[in-house]
Order: sequence, then structure tokens, then C-alpha cells
Amino acid sequence: MTPPSPPDRPGTGTPERGAGPGRAVPSAWRPDLPAVLVAAGAFLVTLALLLPGPVHGRSALVPDSGRLSWRLEADSARYLDTATWRTREDAELVRRIDAVGSPAAGSAGRAVWDVRTATTGPDGTLGHLAWRVAVDRSSGEAVRCCGAHVDGDHLARPHGLTLWWPPGAGAAERPLFDPESRTSAPAVPDGADLVSGVPTERYVQTVAATRASEPARPVPARLFDADARGTVGAERWLEVERVYWVEPLTGRVVQLREQRRETLRPEEAGPDGETERVLLAADFQTPPEEAAANAAAADRRALLLRLTSTDLPAALGGAGALLVLVGVLRRAHRPDRRRSSAAGRV
Repeated sequence: MTPPSPPDRPGTGTPERGAGPGRAVPSAWRPDLPAVLVAAGAFLVTLALLLPGPVHGRSALVPDSGRLSWRLEADSARYLDTATWRTREDAELVRRIDAVGSPAAGSAGRAVWDVRTATTGPDGTLGHLAWRVAVDRSSGEAVRCCGAHVDGDHLARPHGLTLWWPPGAGAAERPLFDPESRTSAPAVPDGADLVSGVPTERYVQTVAATRASEPARPVPARLFDADARGTVGAERWLEVERVYWVEPLTGRVVQLREQRRETLRPEEAGPDGETERVLLAADFQTPPEEAAANAAAADRRALLLRLTSTDLPAALGGAGALLVLVGVLRRAHRPDRRRSSAAGRV
């Protein structure tokens, strides 16, 4: 009977496979920290280079989707009630501009917006207009395409800006399209303002007395001559002064004031009758709470643009460069493992 083998003494057990005299047992894998630092730094530097270009460039464009809405209110307004043909004084009116983006109708470089404008008062709707505009997403200017029209007229040719200013373009005089007169009038820089603490640029546009594009309408002749009978054809004329408060980085209008005067003028004025009758006279303004909400939304988007254009690239680039430098220095000062192992065997 073979006696049992004595227990192994500490340190004299069976060697691991592959181990032998003069051969070290492989240790657990350790990451190459300098290489990791250099790779991470290179990634951050690359990201910093991409943010101001492709990433910021895609953000700093006129949006092609979403909803925009401006609500303007006027008190002490004056208008002609076309149901009774009597003038109403000190009326409270509301003017709304609602726009909906239609990305399916546009393209990568063009945004398409469907816009509805309506003025309402105690007696219902006083006026409305529907139009579609296509704009270049970089310049904000109208282009002819994509079914653009003004109140169904596809021959109308919008020119200049419409709903947005070009993001980050700076204050400058620019043509601004007025869909009711179907003409463009310059929007002139008029200083800077704070709207609910958000910096804005102010622009003023004046549309001189212009005949509206719709055909003449039949109205009672007595509107222009108290002794007249029957009806006459009358044309609507429009005078508007608008003030826009624009957040410059996003190009978004956050506040709007519109001093509007509309009149009816007979196609053929009689020698003794009046030459016009006031149809609407009102000073519309964005309510403070609406302006504050618009300014807050624009400020959030402006923050994103600032981060992607300067702040984040600077931070990421600095952090990446620091990581690369630390990795290189650690590599330069780390002893060579192979030489250390060889020296140990000797």
C-alpha cells in the first residue's frame, strides 16, 4: 500500500501551467492609463471642433416645424360695424397671428409655414387672412416654392423677411413682407431693449397708405355722402406702423406693436362727399405676459446656441488638451516594464 503523499509546504506547490524556472507568472491585465488619457482627450478635442460647425450650424437656422403664435390686444379701438354700418368707439379688439411649420412641404434648406391672421371684436371677426410662405432657413428671406400663396393667390410674390429674422445676423435694415398689401417695406433698426430681462433689438416698419389687394366691395353710398342712396364700390386702404422686438441670436420676434389704420375709399368719390371712411383704427400690443413667455422661450434657445458656438467648444477643447498633456507626461515618466523585468531576472 502506497503511503499518502505529504502535504505541500507553503510556497512549494505545483507550479501554474506555463510557469517554470526563470519564468514569471503573468499578472492581471491593467489598462494603459496614459493611452486612455490621450484617447479621451483626443475625443473631447474632436467634439469641440464639431460643435461650432455642423452641430451649431444646424441649430442656427430658421426652424421648419413647430407652432408660433402672437396675440395682440387693443383697447379704445375704433371700427366700423359692417352689419349696421355704424362706427363703434372704445372697443376692445384682439389680433392673432398663428403659424404652423410644415416640414413635409419644405426641404433641408427651406422652411414652409402656414399662417393665419385674424382680428376679432365684440361683434365677431373683423378681418382674416391665410397665407403660406417658404423661407430660406439661413437668411430668413422668402423664396418662391412649395405652394406659397397669399389668400389663395399663388401669383403673389413675397419678398424679404416674413416671420423670422436671420439668426445671429446682427442689426441691419431689411425688407419685410406685408401680406395684406402684398408689398415689402424696410424694417429699420431702432435701438435695443430688454423684454422681461432678455436683450432684444428693436425694428420699426412703416407701411404707407396702400390699397389692399382684395377687390372693391359694395357698401352703402351714405357712408361717404349722407344724401346719397344705393351702393357704391369701395376699396380698403391700409396704413400700418409696426415695432418688432427681436431676440438677435435666434431671430425670434418676442414682442410686437402694430398701429393700424384701415379706411374705405369709394372707387369714384363724389364732389361733395367724404373721400374715405375709417374702417379700423387701433393700437395693438403684445400683452406683458405673452411677451414674457416669448422672451423666455427665445432665451432658452439662445442659450443652446451660445453653448454650441463658444462655451462648450472652449470647455471641451481645454479639457481635451489637458487630458492629452497629462497622458503624454505620464507616458514619458513611466519606467519601461520590459527593462525592469529584465533587470529583475539578472
